[in-house]
Amino acid sequence: MLRVFASFFAFADDTPPGHHAHHEWWEGNEYIATDSRPLVINHT
Repeated sequence: MLRVFASFFAFADDTPPGHHAHHEWWEGNEYIATDSRPLVINHT
């Protein structure tokens, strides 16, 4: 499951600073619990 989690934060080498990714539940996502806390990772 760590590979699935890490896939939410795979930024390409040319990703501009300030780009961000969300790890949060949405309808139909079977990998994130409905009561989990949202997490945002910023690319700097």
